[in-house]
Amino acid sequence: MILLSLNGGVSVKKVIRRLSTLVCADQMEIVLGIGDMPLAIEPPTCFAGFRVVHTAVSEDIGKARAAAIRAAAAPIVVLGEDHSFPTEGWAQALLAEFESGVAGVGPRI
Repeated sequence: MILLSLNGGVSVKKVIRRLSTLVCADQMEIVLGIGDMPLAIEPPTCFAGFRVVHTAVSEDIGKARAAAIRAAAAPIVVLGEDHSFPTEGWAQALLAEFESGVAGVGPRI
């Protein structure tokens, strides 16, 4: 999951906490784009991976997301938001759609 934060990760702390409760948490990688400031949260250890990318989050959100996507090791990435809290089964539903052969999927809001 790609997450961006203007305050070193504090703004996405609740999302990360929620993701950590999912059954598939140990199979997920979190890539956190935080701009030029230092990481302000404790790096979570329950995920398959956690990376911090220093990218200009406040200047261009598209470029910041692209930088975080390029830093991801996972073959499938999801763009997360600081106000969106995935529920159990969310990741599995998205992955199931990829098995049908589509090029991209996204959550329904």
